Amino acid sequence: MFKTFKKLIKRYENITREEIARKVDNYSDEKGNLEWYILKRDLTGFGDAADCILCKEVKKQCGHCAWMKLTESKCFEKENGKTFNQIDDAETIESLYQAYKDRAKYMRKVLEKYANNQLPKIGKCPSCGSKLVILEEYISANYSTINEERNWEYQVHCQKCKARGPVKEGKENAINAWNALLRKGIGQDGTGNTALV
Repeated sequence: MFKTFKKLIKRYENITREEIARKVDNYSDEKGNLEWYILKRDLTGFGDAADCILCKEVKKQCGHCAWMKLTESKCFEKENGKTFNQIDDAETIESLYQAYKDRAKYMRKVLEKYANNQLPKIGKCPSCGSKLVILEEYISANYSTINEERNWEYQVHCQKCKARGPVKEGKENAINAWNALLRKGIGQDGTGNTALV
């Protein structure tokens, strides 16, 4: 899915003013009228689920493409809509060229932000080897009803043998603590001990 997203970024980055100008010449009638929508669709598949490579990948099911996975919004919604509308509104060679470049830049930022926000993969249970493990969220014991400030703590839990990892502040810390148990071989001695914390 992200491979296709990256392919679209490259397409936007590689479009030249000259390429747009050739399309303008090809799509203009004898009076100089131009259907910009058709030109944009032909250049990148923009605005049409039948031609967009991201839409094709998910069989034209809007809301299932990489945009939703990366941003929890469709390609034209919320923050994504700024550069979408910039392309949609462009009706000169220069404005369309700049809109494609801005969209590519935004898409790269989206990918980078997604990559930076990814949590480590939760390893299998060090006690029973099951992959049925989840990250649980708790209100900290340090919760104060006076200032109503909630502190969250996290713990990885095996749904099969009920083993639990250390309680930690921060999702990543809890996952890393669980995965460290696996690296140390804790629980793999065949004793069936599930008290990992």
